[in-house]
Amino acid sequence: ACRDWGYTRDEFLQMRIFDVNPNMSPKIWKAHWEAKQVDTSAFESTHLRKSGEEFPVEITDTFVTHRGRVYSCAIVKDISNQKQDNRQARLSDFTVQKAGDSIFWLCNRGFIKHTNDEAIQRYCYRRDELIGMNVMHISRTVDQNAFQHIWQELKQSHHYLFEGIHYTKYGQAI
Repeated sequence: ACRDWGYTRDEFLQMRIFDVNPNMSPKIWKAHWEAKQVDTSAFESTHLRKSGEEFPVEITDTFVTHRGRVYSCAIVKDISNQKQDNRQARLSDFTVQKAGDSIFWLCNRGFIKHTNDEAIQRYCYRRDELIGMNVMHISRTVDQNAFQHIWQELKQSHHYLFEGIHYTKYGQAI
Protein backbone atom coordinates (compact mmCIF):
# COMPACT_ATOMS: atom_id res chain seq x y z
CA ALA A 1 0.00 0.00 0.00
CA CYS A 2 2.81 2.41 0.81
CA ARG A 3 4.27 2.03 -2.69
CA ASP A 4 0.89 2.32 -4.45
CA TRP A 5 -0.24 5.35 -2.46
CA GLY A 6 3.21 6.97 -2.45
CA TYR A 7 3.60 7.29 1.31
CA THR A 8 6.22 5.87 3.62
CA ARG A 9 5.07 3.41 6.30
CA ASP A 10 5.63 6.04 9.00
CA GLU A 11 3.55 8.59 7.07
CA PHE A 12 0.75 6.07 6.62
CA LEU A 13 0.67 5.21 10.30
CA GLN A 14 0.13 8.89 11.16
CA MET A 15 -2.77 9.32 8.74
CA ARG A 16 -6.50 9.06 9.20
CA ILE A 17 -9.02 7.76 6.66
CA PHE A 18 -9.95 11.33 5.77
CA ASP A 19 -6.40 11.94 4.52
CA VAL A 20 -6.66 9.35 1.72
CA ASN A 21 -10.40 9.17 1.07
CA PRO A 22 -11.79 12.47 -0.25
CA ASN A 23 -15.34 11.08 0.06
CA MET A 24 -15.02 10.47 3.80
CA SER A 25 -15.66 13.10 6.42
CA PRO A 26 -15.78 12.77 10.21
CA LYS A 27 -19.58 12.95 10.04
CA ILE A 28 -19.80 10.16 7.41
CA TRP A 29 -17.23 8.07 9.28
CA LYS A 30 -19.25 8.35 12.50
CA ALA A 31 -22.42 7.17 10.73
CA HIS A 32 -20.49 4.36 9.04
CA TRP A 33 -18.96 3.30 12.33
CA GLU A 34 -22.31 3.21 14.12
CA ALA A 35 -24.18 1.43 11.31
CA LYS A 36 -21.67 -1.18 10.28
CA GLN A 37 -20.27 -2.60 13.50
CA VAL A 38 -22.21 -5.83 13.04
CA ASP A 39 -21.71 -6.35 9.30
CA THR A 40 -19.06 -6.56 6.65
CA SER A 41 -19.55 -4.08 3.87
CA ALA A 42 -18.06 -3.86 0.40
CA PHE A 43 -18.22 -0.70 -1.65
CA GLU A 44 -16.33 1.40 -4.16
CA SER A 45 -14.76 4.72 -3.34
CA THR A 46 -11.94 7.02 -4.37
CA HIS A 47 -8.56 7.38 -2.69
CA LEU A 48 -5.78 9.92 -3.05
CA ARG A 49 -2.14 9.19 -3.71
CA LYS A 50 0.46 11.39 -2.07
CA SER A 51 0.83 13.12 -5.47
CA GLY A 52 -2.83 14.20 -5.27
CA GLU A 53 -3.94 11.77 -8.00
CA GLU A 54 -7.34 10.22 -7.34
CA PHE A 55 -7.91 6.55 -8.14
CA PRO A 56 -10.83 4.14 -7.72
CA VAL A 57 -10.75 1.53 -4.97
CA GLU A 58 -12.89 -1.32 -3.74
CA ILE A 59 -13.13 -1.48 0.04
CA THR A 60 -14.17 -4.49 2.07
CA ASP A 61 -14.69 -3.32 5.62
CA THR A 62 -15.43 -5.44 8.63
CA PHE A 63 -15.43 -4.63 12.31
CA VAL A 64 -13.50 -6.84 14.68
CA THR A 65 -13.21 -6.84 18.44
CA HIS A 66 -9.79 -7.40 19.94
CA ARG A 67 -9.19 -7.28 23.69
CA GLY A 68 -12.48 -5.52 24.22
CA ARG A 69 -11.88 -2.80 21.61
CA VAL A 70 -13.68 -2.54 18.27
CA TYR A 71 -11.58 -1.94 15.16
CA SER A 72 -12.46 -1.32 11.55
CA CYS A 73 -10.45 -3.70 9.39
CA ALA A 74 -10.54 -2.60 5.76
CA ILE A 75 -9.07 -4.34 2.76
CA VAL A 76 -8.58 -1.78 0.01
CA LYS A 77 -7.92 -2.77 -3.58
CA ASP A 78 -6.89 -0.41 -6.37
CA ILE A 79 -9.38 -1.12 -9.17
CA SER A 80 -7.99 1.33 -11.75
CA ASN A 81 -7.15 -1.46 -14.20
CA GLN A 82 -10.49 -3.18 -13.67
CA LYS A 83 -12.34 0.08 -14.33
CA GLN A 84 -10.31 0.66 -17.50
CA ASP A 85 -10.99 -2.91 -18.66
CA ASN A 86 -14.71 -2.39 -18.03
CA ARG A 87 -14.70 0.85 -20.02
CA GLN A 88 -12.93 -0.87 -22.91
CA ALA A 89 -15.34 -3.83 -22.80
CA ARG A 90 -18.33 -1.46 -22.89
CA LEU A 91 -16.80 0.44 -25.80
CA SER A 92 -16.09 -2.80 -27.64
CA ASP A 93 -19.64 -4.04 -27.07
CA PHE A 94 -21.07 -0.69 -28.19
CA THR A 95 -18.93 -0.83 -31.35
CA VAL A 96 -20.09 -4.36 -32.16
CA GLN A 97 -23.73 -3.51 -31.45
CA LYS A 98 -23.69 -0.42 -33.68
CA ALA A 99 -21.65 -1.91 -36.56
CA GLY A 100 -23.25 -1.66 -40.00
CA ASP A 101 -22.59 -5.36 -40.68
CA SER A 102 -24.11 -8.40 -39.05
CA ILE A 103 -21.79 -9.87 -36.45
CA PHE A 104 -22.14 -13.34 -34.94
CA TRP A 105 -20.02 -14.83 -32.17
CA LEU A 106 -20.10 -18.60 -32.49
CA CYS A 107 -18.97 -21.53 -30.37
CA ASN A 108 -16.88 -24.35 -31.84
CA ARG A 109 -20.03 -26.30 -32.79
CA GLY A 110 -21.57 -23.41 -34.73
CA PHE A 111 -24.12 -22.18 -32.21
CA ILE A 112 -24.65 -18.43 -32.04
CA LYS A 113 -23.60 -17.09 -28.63
CA HIS A 114 -23.88 -13.35 -29.31
CA THR A 115 -25.02 -11.15 -32.15
CA ASN A 116 -25.45 -7.47 -32.84
CA ASP A 117 -28.36 -5.15 -33.59
CA GLU A 118 -27.72 -5.17 -37.34
CA ALA A 119 -28.07 -8.97 -37.50
CA ILE A 120 -31.35 -8.79 -35.57
CA GLN A 121 -32.73 -6.28 -38.05
CA ARG A 122 -31.32 -7.87 -41.20
CA TYR A 123 -32.28 -11.48 -40.41
CA CYS A 124 -35.72 -10.59 -38.95
CA TYR A 125 -35.19 -12.67 -35.80
CA ARG A 126 -35.51 -11.56 -32.21
CA ARG A 127 -32.23 -11.73 -30.29
CA ASP A 128 -33.49 -14.62 -28.15
CA GLU A 129 -34.32 -16.57 -31.32
CA LEU A 130 -30.84 -16.13 -32.80
CA ILE A 131 -28.93 -16.82 -29.60
CA GLY A 132 -28.53 -20.59 -29.40
CA MET A 133 -29.42 -21.13 -33.07
CA ASN A 134 -26.88 -22.99 -35.17
CA VAL A 135 -25.35 -20.83 -37.89
CA MET A 136 -26.11 -23.63 -40.37
CA HIS A 137 -29.77 -22.67 -40.00
CA ILE A 138 -29.15 -19.29 -41.62
CA SER A 139 -26.27 -20.39 -43.88
CA ARG A 140 -27.59 -23.50 -45.53
CA THR A 141 -24.53 -23.79 -47.78
CA VAL A 142 -22.35 -24.72 -44.77
CA ASP A 143 -22.69 -28.19 -43.26
CA GLN A 144 -21.06 -29.47 -40.06
CA ASN A 145 -17.93 -30.74 -41.86
CA ALA A 146 -17.44 -27.44 -43.68
CA PHE A 147 -18.01 -25.54 -40.45
CA GLN A 148 -15.38 -27.63 -38.62
CA HIS A 149 -12.90 -26.92 -41.42
CA ILE A 150 -13.64 -23.18 -41.14
CA TRP A 151 -13.32 -23.36 -37.34
CA GLN A 152 -9.88 -25.00 -37.58
CA GLU A 153 -8.74 -22.34 -40.06
CA LEU A 154 -9.98 -19.63 -37.70
CA LYS A 155 -8.06 -21.13 -34.79
CA GLN A 156 -4.84 -21.16 -36.81
CA SER A 157 -4.99 -17.91 -38.77
CA HIS A 158 -7.51 -15.91 -36.65
CA HIS A 159 -9.47 -14.92 -39.75
CA TYR A 160 -11.37 -16.63 -42.53
CA LEU A 161 -13.09 -15.04 -45.51
CA PHE A 162 -15.72 -16.78 -47.57
CA GLU A 163 -18.86 -15.89 -49.44
CA GLY A 164 -22.17 -17.59 -49.01
CA ILE A 165 -25.89 -17.07 -48.96
CA HIS A 166 -27.70 -16.48 -45.72
CA TYR A 167 -31.44 -16.62 -45.18
CA THR A 168 -33.76 -14.49 -43.09
CA LYS A 169 -36.39 -15.87 -40.76
CA TYR A 170 -38.82 -15.70 -43.68
CA GLY A 171 -36.59 -17.57 -46.14
CA GLN A 172 -35.40 -14.55 -48.08
CA ALA A 173 -31.83 -14.93 -49.37
CA ILE A 174 -29.46 -12.14 -48.36
